[in-house]
Amino acid sequence: METAQRQAEDIVADANAKADRIRSESERELAALTNRRDSINAQLTNVREMLATLTGAAVAAASTPADDEPISRGVPAQQSR
Repeated sequence: METAQRQAEDIVADANAKADRIRSESERELAALTNRRDSINAQLTNVREMLATLTGAAVAAASTPADDEPISRGVPAQQSR
C-alpha cells in the first residue's frame, strides 16, 4: 500500500512539474507574440502617418472605427453623370 501511495505522489509531482513547464513556455510565447503584435501595430501607424503626409490627408484620431460605425471594405460607389 505504501508503494502505491509513493507512486501516486511521484506521478502527481511529475504532472505538476510538466504543467509548470508548459505554463512557463506558454507565458513566454504569449509575451513574444504580444511584443510582435505591438511592433507591427507601431509600424502600421508609421505607414498610415507617412501615407497621410504624402497625400496631404489628416491622420484620423482613432485607428479603428467606433463600434457603431460600419466598416466599408468595398469599392466606393460611382457617381452618375
